[in-house]
Amino acid sequence: MDALAKAAKIAILDPARPTLHFRPPANWFNDPNGPLFFKGVYHLFYQLTPDSDEGNIKYWGHARSTDLVHWTHLPIAVWPSVEADEDSCWSGTSAINGDGTPMLIYTSISDTRAPEVWASLASDVADTDLAVWEKLQFNPLFDMSLHKTVRIDEWRDPFHFSWDSENYIVMGGKHGDKGVVNLYHATDRTLTNYEYKGIMFVHPLYDDVECPLFIPLDGQFVLFTSAGWQVQYFIGQFEDAQFSWTSQGIVDYGAYYAPNIFVDDSKSTIMGWVNGFQSGKAWNGVASLPRTLSIRDGILYQTPAEALRDQRIDDETKTAEAYLVAPATVRVRGFEADLFEVNLKVAFIDSYQADVGLAFPPVAGFTASDARVVIHLTNSSVTMGGHVSPFTLLSTERTLNVRMFVDRSVMEVYINNRFVSTALIEYAVRKVDVVATSGTPYVTVSAVPLKPVWPGPPSGTHAQAKVEVEKPSTVASLYPKLKSSAPARASSVESF
Repeated sequence: MDALAKAAKIAILDPARPTLHFRPPANWFNDPNGPLFFKGVYHLFYQLTPDSDEGNIKYWGHARSTDLVHWTHLPIAVWPSVEADEDSCWSGTSAINGDGTPMLIYTSISDTRAPEVWASLASDVADTDLAVWEKLQFNPLFDMSLHKTVRIDEWRDPFHFSWDSENYIVMGGKHGDKGVVNLYHATDRTLTNYEYKGIMFVHPLYDDVECPLFIPLDGQFVLFTSAGWQVQYFIGQFEDAQFSWTSQGIVDYGAYYAPNIFVDDSKSTIMGWVNGFQSGKAWNGVASLPRTLSIRDGILYQTPAEALRDQRIDDETKTAEAYLVAPATVRVRGFEADLFEVNLKVAFIDSYQADVGLAFPPVAGFTASDARVVIHLTNSSVTMGGHVSPFTLLSTERTLNVRMFVDRSVMEVYINNRFVSTALIEYAVRKVDVVATSGTPYVTVSAVPLKPVWPGPPSGTHAQAKVEVEKPSTVASLYPKLKSSAPARASSVESF
């Protein structure tokens, strides 16, 4: 695939491009799609515009992993069937039908008809790469005619879940002036016939819902909604085709949207779209780090995937500890990196009224501003990436445990694993400071460089090489045979 391969050679030169977070070979990335765990292998699909670093016609990229951290790119799995008047393949889900065959189920978009739900089947279940997918001959799987007299607008983004030996799909949309989640029930084991069960959830705040996710977790159900550029969760119970929620919260307060979930034999893992990057660099967008989900006392907890610990270069760990009397700063001496993890523990000596956090000043030679996160217990907030978000200690919490990942131009922070936020930062090689602006906290901190999983310029590279790239005028020009019944498959791009 010439355009993607050319763009990959440019994107790899950008020192700001993350090297730990999942990323496509090049160009535009948005929603993670169809997470699938099959025969011990994780398959991630995702929205890809292969000929541009700006969102346009959407294909489904594909990668595989055995640990959710190290990925191998595979051929594009789904692309628009131009000969069938399909213009774009929007977000969706995966499922395994009664014959044990994986399915990809997505929103099919056309300029000449309403959205429809289409599906592709894995061609060879013995192939652990699941490299070849074929669309159903009788697409669509279903369309809005299932709703009969119920009008649903902005209808899209199927997500499959199983419960009590039955299979369901939820989809987003709006009904009147309310954002809603719609429920569909598979009437047979082929997962190709469905009935509409109605609106199972009405959003309390927004007039539209995108990318709903619905999973059983720790004896309850969790509904995730993307709306108003914010991802919320709702915890409750599912009964008689209705979801009744009793608690809610924010999944991520930062540059994070439209997540999707892997469900394997032992855990549920969420990955979202980290967005807001500038175009013109032959890449745009990465996935968040994988987070394992759990529920305690009506609160969603997100823990960075265990496999991330294997990326630590332990013999280069630097530590510091101090009793700080604000205003005060303690530096982790001898530490400089552009890909690293920081673990900060804060104990309180006199009271819990303190403002404490982390700052990452650039080393000499970089003009980037400090990246920082400050937890303001004095006014129950967190400041990060220029944004202020609510946060307060629970009555059962006696310490702050902050875990942060800095990956060149992306920063993720986890506070007691129940507050999470993602921010974009300027690229720089950085130092690590602990800062206290009020109170008398006792702090212990460790900083450890991380091994990248993707190639990139050496640490400390100051600028991306300027390279001109010729882009085709349309996505279809990448695939001369797209209008035939058997389009040519994209080649694998594992080397990028």
